[in-house]
Order: sequence, then structure tokens, then C-alpha cells
Amino acid sequence: TNVGTRRPHGRDISFQSFFGSSVEDGISALTEGSLSKNNVFGIGFRDGSKCSAGCSLKGKLWSRDRANLFTFKKWCNHVGSLISNESIDENVVLKNTLKHYAIKKYPLEIVPLGFDWPVEVYDNGILQIKYRNHTVSYDDISVTIESESSNEDSMCLHFECDEFAFRVMVTIRDNGVSYEISSPLDKPIIFLRGRADYSVDEFFNRFIPKIYYSDGSVLYGNHMVDPPLNTPKFDASNLIVVDWGDTKLAEESQYSKQGDFRPLSIQAVYAEIIKNGYHILIDDDGSGEVADLIGINIVDNAIDITLHHLKYAIGGKVSENINNLYQVCGQAIKSIRWKYSQSHTIFDSILRRDERKISTSKPSSILKGTQRDVEMMKEQALNNRELRFHVVIVQPGMSKSKCSEEMLILLGNVQQYLMEVSSIDLKIVCSK
Repeated sequence: TNVGTRRPHGRDISFQSFFGSSVEDGISALTEGSLSKNNVFGIGFRDGSKCSAGCSLKGKLWSRDRANLFTFKKWCNHVGSLISNESIDENVVLKNTLKHYAIKKYPLEIVPLGFDWPVEVYDNGILQIKYRNHTVSYDDISVTIESESSNEDSMCLHFECDEFAFRVMVTIRDNGVSYEISSPLDKPIIFLRGRADYSVDEFFNRFIPKIYYSDGSVLYGNHMVDPPLNTPKFDASNLIVVDWGDTKLAEESQYSKQGDFRPLSIQAVYAEIIKNGYHILIDDDGSGEVADLIGINIVDNAIDITLHHLKYAIGGKVSENINNLYQVCGQAIKSIRWKYSQSHTIFDSILRRDERKISTSKPSSILKGTQRDVEMMKEQALNNRELRFHVVIVQPGMSKSKCSEEMLILLGNVQQYLMEVSSIDLKIVCSK
């Protein structure tokens, strides 16, 4: 029986035969002793990098990783050290297997934070979406979960870019999940990945999307993976306080939809606070943004990229309302995709979006530095310079002195997920 096992340093696992009863039945039977353990294979994350491992009853070991001979030698040495370690009890391998179960209704008691594709979607080939004569990079498309249009039977996903928008209703059926366009578009939506093209239903069924929930659980199609046990709360002493002064906490972006500069917006004020800390600072606010603000430095021969996700305060004031955090936490979680995209992708996105702004007579998105500086970073990334990512959540509507336990648990889940799956650290900026 092939099953997916939890890696020591990660819990976001892809399963080759995840969707169906065979795995659950197989694991149950294994624990009852009615089946022999023939093959075990797992895909997951270790130390913030993707990895895979498999073994057979006959002693064959393998991995799907692709690399040079030097890396292969390191892998052999690592595996050899595990084989020769007599303190490892091979009978406990399945004890940490992730538990999942099929659901018949969407859980309304926990809040969905965000949507994303499995990381393999970003591995090879550019993902684009085509509608009529528009072909748009997925990097320029925002996806949100519309709670007001969702219920226990269906979840509404809203896709939006400058050229078009559409909704996909994800509905749980007796035999799995269906995906249907709900917006009245006169032409089909086509997903393009590499040289292949897919209808919405074909793409969603081939690349099962993930839904992240506020309690740390993850939904794949109609299969729910339970939240981790004993997730540590975010340490309140690590919350970073900013004196927002006269900042208009209800204004998030530094430019209005009409293009007017708003000097007292959260983004404008915060950009001035952090500007001196980076060689390059990018305003990437908009549909399909990497982050509201992107700070880039060269540190220890690596490219340090800090993604600052900002959100306005509900009601324009500091409060104990946890709803201030849900959307920005979802944005933070989705930051993982940039680590597992090809190294130049994030710089391509920055440059493309900046050129589009300039072509429409809008201010450049590069607040500090130049286009050539960003191009040089891209060149260095292509030359295998390491990219190191950091994430910062900025929510002035949250108070450090009045932060609730529920908020700290939510932030703890996000912090643990980022660290386990991608070794990305998390900082939180708030009000006093």
C-alpha cells in the first residue's frame, strides 16, 4: 500500500493517491495488521525545502528529487546514516501519518483564510488564464474566498484581474467535488500551463487546490487534514508596535482608485518607516500582488526578500476584532508559493507590473532603487544566488496590549505553517 507520511519538518503533504477511500482503508487495515507494509512513499517538506522519500519491503530506497552528483552523494550519505542508525524503530514510521477524512459539508465554524494551488503548479511552465483575447499571467490575478456567497455545500472563489473577473463555485458531491463557472461569461475560461490548456473543471481536478483554515487545518478537494496538535501561540512579546500617529487606519493603499496619492494611508506611512532598511523597496499593491510592499537586500551573499502584507483596520480604529487578521493571514500563507516558483519569477512579476503602471501614466512601483537594480537582482537569482524570504503582517487595527488568545493562536498557526513548510520567518506589526 502506498501512503503519504508526515515528514519530520513539514506537514503540507501531497499524496499520489490522496483522493479516494483506498488510502484511508489501507492505513486502517495496516493498523489492524491485515496488510503487509510493502511500499511507503512520502512527499513533503524538510528544513523549508521540498523533499520525497520512498522505500520497499525488499530494501529499495528512492527519491523523486533531481540534482547533480554532489547532491546525490549527500543524499546517499544521509540515507546511509539513517539505515545504520539502530536506534530508529522502523515500526513507528506510520505513527506520524497525517490524518485526513472526507467531508460532506464545508465547516462554517472555522474561517477559510486563503486559496492556493499545490506547489507543483509553479514548478515548471508559466501558469496563465485566457478569456476571449486576454491572456493574463496568474501572477496578476487575485483569488479570494467570498464568504457571503458560500455555504455548507459550496464555496465561492472569486478570480479578478484588470481585464476580467469570474467566479468558480466549488461544490461537494457524493462522488467528490465539482467546479463550475458561476459568472455569466460569454466565452470559456481556459487555464494555460506550459503548452497544455485546460478547462476550469479539468485544471481544478488535475491540480487539486488547497484551502487554508484559521485553526491550521487544510482542505484538499473534499478531504480535510486536521490541524496540528498543540500549536504554540504567537509570543505576544514579539509583536512589533508602531506609533501610527495621524495615519488614516481605514485607508490601506497609498493611491486611491482614481490615482490620487494618500500620504496618511497605512501603506504610505509604513513605507516611509521601513524605506531606509532596504536597498530596493517596491509598491506592488493591486490585483495579483506579491505583497503590498516588497523590500530587497543583499545579505551574506544571498538575496533577502521581505514581503510586507498590509490590511486596513475595520472601522478605521484599533479594536479587538479578530476579523482584522483573517484576510492578511491568508495573504501571508500564500507567500510560500514565491519560494517554490522559479527563482526569477518574482522579479519578472515586479518588472512586468511596474512597466504596466508606467504605460498607463501611473507612478512607478519602485519606491527605492531603479528598474536596472531589479534586473540585476533577477540576473543574480538566475546565477543561483540564494533567495531568502521573510514575511511581515502589518495590521494597525490590532493592539499589542489587547491582543486576545484567539488572535495569538491564529498567528501561531500561520507562523508554524510558514516555518515548517518553507522556513520563512514571520513578524507582526501592530498598534500599541
